[in-house]
Amino acid sequence: VRASELQRKAGQLKDAVASLQEAAQVHWMLSDHEKAGQMYDRIVQIAPNDVDARQWLALMYTLTARKGDAIKEKKQIARIFAQQREYDSAIAELHQIIGLDQSDTEAYYLLGDMLMRREEYSQAVQLYNRMLKMDGVDTERVMALAGAANRMLQQRQGR
Repeated sequence: VRASELQRKAGQLKDAVASLQEAAQVHWMLSDHEKAGQMYDRIVQIAPNDVDARQWLALMYTLTARKGDAIKEKKQIARIFAQQREYDSAIAELHQIIGLDQSDTEAYYLLGDMLMRREEYSQAVQLYNRMLKMDGVDTERVMALAGAANRMLQQRQGR
């Protein structure tokens, strides 16, 4: 940990991350899950777009029954992938979130957005129709999104 701090101050971020990952692994093997999580929290502070570190952190949260924290990390991972235009990876993360919490409406909205960006309008229409049956969704918003997806699908079929 001390080495990572010195590396970070020297601008050697990759080395600092690697040192913290080693420390996290040691803590995890010693069953000090809280300390391992703290190491990955530090990694995420140093390198906020480090998807691998966030995935490890989400996995640790999942294994230690911290579902809410795992979902929060997975949403951040999905957002990073979306920014990088890696829509397949973002979609995979969102499906994992929905697997952890089927009532997470934000994940469904994000999934619909990713499907639209991938021009998978048929799947987006199906998703939005499923969302209309869910509690806690903004019906007007979902109907508007479904309408947009449907129009895009019809335009594509009309070509």
